[in-house]
Amino acid sequence: MKDRPERNPYAGKGWVVQGLVWGVFMFIFMGIVYPLAQKEALTAGSLARSLVLWLVAGLVYGWTMKHYMRWYGNRKRKRQEGGMGRG
Repeated sequence: MKDRPERNPYAGKGWVVQGLVWGVFMFIFMGIVYPLAQKEALTAGSLARSLVLWLVAGLVYGWTMKHYMRWYGNRKRKRQEGGMGRG
């Protein structure tokens, strides 16, 4: 039985979607839930700063994962082809 190649969710524009999903998730928990749990006031300014911060962080995360997955896939492919080199 032949193995199917694994689909990279970060290929193409997938890294943008994955990054924004991660950023929105972090915004909800770190920008809304955490301040409410700490009994801090939520202001429009703090929410706007938090949203921008986490969306940018999400894009950085997605971009980093895109390049990591490409590197990891190349490394895995080389090992399967019989190249025993390091790296």
